Amino acid sequence: ERMDADDYKGASNLWQQLKDQYPYSKYATLAELKLGDALYLQGKYIEAMAAYEDFERLHPDNDAVPYAIYQQGMCYYTRMQGIDRDQTPTIQTIQTMARLVEMYPGSKYATMGQARIAEAQNNLAGHEFYVGEFYYKRKDYEAAINRFMGLLPYSPDSGSRPRGLNYLA
Repeated sequence: ERMDADDYKGASNLWQQLKDQYPYSKYATLAELKLGDALYLQGKYIEAMAAYEDFERLHPDNDAVPYAIYQQGMCYYTRMQGIDRDQTPTIQTIQTMARLVEMYPGSKYATMGQARIAEAQNNLAGHEFYVGEFYYKRKDYEAAINRFMGLLPYSPDSGSRPRGLNYLA
């Protein structure tokens, strides 16, 4: 009821209580997963990440593990920033979603993860182009070439790749 009423803080407290007070209940496993959801919906991505990782570690054979891994990737994805910022969350998004796709290729979450990978790769390509263009404008051509060459592995659909190739030419 708390989750349905968008009271995620209250819901997370109740999920935690259920988990702590009734660890052997048939609902304890659900509580562990839903705790992650409540934290995620509060915008507490680091805490949610820990909850999803714990769920995956404690219940490796559970049918909800692909969802837990996808949500781990989403914790990184929601922390991604623009092309002019640190790309660590972008890289972590790609790594987590790639692990999901590799481990559970038939899962609906793997399909959704592939879409997030493509978005994250476009973000990385944009970053490489942004930095390459910066170096080009400063006439540091060797550094610019290295950044523009870094665009080659990315999809031609990224938009940044063709522009980077123009700078290289």
